[in-house]
Amino acid sequence: MPIMRKVVCLMVVLMLAVLCFSQEKTDIIKRGWNLGVLPAVAYDSDLGVYYGIIFNPFDYGDGSIYPNYFQSLYLQIAGYSKGSSEHILEYVSYNLIPGIKLFAKAKYDGYKAYPFYGYNGNESVYNHKWEDPDDPSYKTRMFYRIEKKYLRISADLQDTIGESKFQWRAGWATGYYKIAPVNIEKMNRKLKGDEILPDTATLFEEYYNWGIITDEEKDGGIINNFMAGLIYDSRNKLTNPGNGIFTELNLRWMPSFINKGNYSCLSIGLIHKQYFTLINQRLILAYRLWLNANIMDNQPFFSRQLLTNFTGNEGFGGSATLRGVLMQRIVADDFFLGTIELRSRLLNFQFIKQNWYIGAIIFTDAGRILKPIKIDLDAVPGEYLPLYFKPSDKSIHQTVGGGLKMAMNENFVLSVEFGKPLSSQDGTSGLYLGLNYQF
Repeated sequence: MPIMRKVVCLMVVLMLAVLCFSQEKTDIIKRGWNLGVLPAVAYDSDLGVYYGIIFNPFDYGDGSIYPNYFQSLYLQIAGYSKGSSEHILEYVSYNLIPGIKLFAKAKYDGYKAYPFYGYNGNESVYNHKWEDPDDPSYKTRMFYRIEKKYLRISADLQDTIGESKFQWRAGWATGYYKIAPVNIEKMNRKLKGDEILPDTATLFEEYYNWGIITDEEKDGGIINNFMAGLIYDSRNKLTNPGNGIFTELNLRWMPSFINKGNYSCLSIGLIHKQYFTLINQRLILAYRLWLNANIMDNQPFFSRQLLTNFTGNEGFGGSATLRGVLMQRIVADDFFLGTIELRSRLLNFQFIKQNWYIGAIIFTDAGRILKPIKIDLDAVPGEYLPLYFKPSDKSIHQTVGGGLKMAMNENFVLSVEFGKPLSSQDGTSGLYLGLNYQF
């Protein structure tokens, strides 16, 4: 924590110093299509080098609504050097259907080693030593991983209710999941010496052996969901607003009659975001409160991580929810999340006839399980219970961190964020390179 406090203090000093000496520049009004391109580069010791490219053009039309936009396209083509891939295609339009927002998305993930930490946060013990090759109790680096192929296709419509600031939103999403234990034999063909993975059971296989994951769900399947939402939106702009409220109440229904295995679920998501300008065009305070709850719950294990919002977020932990916490570390029935973020706009400038700014953020994310998933532990051997499970998780999962932003024409935002959890059960830290603000 002392190092983290020093980092946060340094960022605050830097933000205030630049705020004092920076000067305003008048934006160039953008018209027509403006293209943003970002190379994607990262690294994972088990997946290899992450590489790819992101295209994110925006259509500003005649410029009358700038910095808002009429249409945007997002295309991500990326993969890992050891075989995993991640591809996304999104289209957003405010004018294709007059007066109605259209959002369509297709996403494919092909992961050879996708995280799986069990259910209910700290109720499922995370033992880093079991995935540390230098520790005497080492099992395998793949202990908390599964092989997962996932294709999700969604579409929804959104429109204003009369002349008010209220809007309705409705849509549909289908997801195809193919799940399997990590293919150790195939991975080892590309590894040598100490990198060779032991052929031992993973957490996923243990859960299956104990009946926590059943025959009907272990291989994946197809899940269909209908979504409906009510929105209140008074933001002054779409990306990084300086004032206003955005509150959404969403329902997700997984009906049994169109899902194999008689699975059904009804869940609710209540998300409230609010923005305050502290220094005009320079400093913004933003916060978000998020309740995700299952009213009726009969889901397969592979869809339990789905959160009830239209963006298709999965689990609590990672760049979209608890920055610094292990990806999908917390999968529970009911969860409450809160985020506070201080956003600065340090430097405005123009380059290649585009409007740019550089900004910085500091934040804290925190959440708590309100209702855990019921798990049948009767088949778990008694000597294994204290190694794998603890009493109900009543802890606060909290992280602190900061980041840098570089934005072109307000909406194409390059982002680097670092978060550190306050509990070792949530992991050690997270570094995220991507686009946009978290909310």
